[in-house]
Amino acid sequence: MDDGGRIVLRLEVDSGDHEPLTGAVCVPGGSEHEFSGWSELFAVLQTVLAGRR
Repeated sequence: MDDGGRIVLRLEVDSGDHEPLTGAVCVPGGSEHEFSGWSELFAVLQTVLAGRR
């Protein structure tokens, strides 16, 4: 079945009361990309998506 290029990611975010936002984006297959701050989160998403093309 064709999924239309859909990628399912798992987003883990630290729920603490601190800045910056921290966490990890987990890609199917076990690859995990940590981030700290909104800009790094978006950079990780861009990197992950660029690697899937």
